[in-house]
Amino acid sequence: LAQLGQPSSWLQLGTLLVHHFDPGPKLAGAHAGLVRCPAGAAFPTHRHLGPETTFFLSGTVRDDDTGALFFPGDIVSKPAESMHRLTVLPSQECIFAVLIEGEMPDFSPALLG
Repeated sequence: LAQLGQPSSWLQLGTLLVHHFDPGPKLAGAHAGLVRCPAGAAFPTHRHLGPETTFFLSGTVRDDDTGALFFPGDIVSKPAESMHRLTVLPSQECIFAVLIEGEMPDFSPALLG
């Protein structure tokens, strides 16, 4: 946790900041991290190649496909092969913890067509 205050511990991916951490031996091979998204940020359509669990810590996110809103304290699980697109509402940045089992999600442009 002490590393979170050091800008060098965050990887910038477009407008997102990502802090990766090891989820522990029980989840070997999984990806875990904290993600910071600016207010108004949009996640394009993406497909989850493995199960993903997200725990929202701040901000509000809308699932653009269903209209569902996710608030701090919400936990959302997506099964492998599910697809969706998200938008962070403009009121404040969103921070969430994520656990991705298996491969990272597919954000390829081919999903849009």
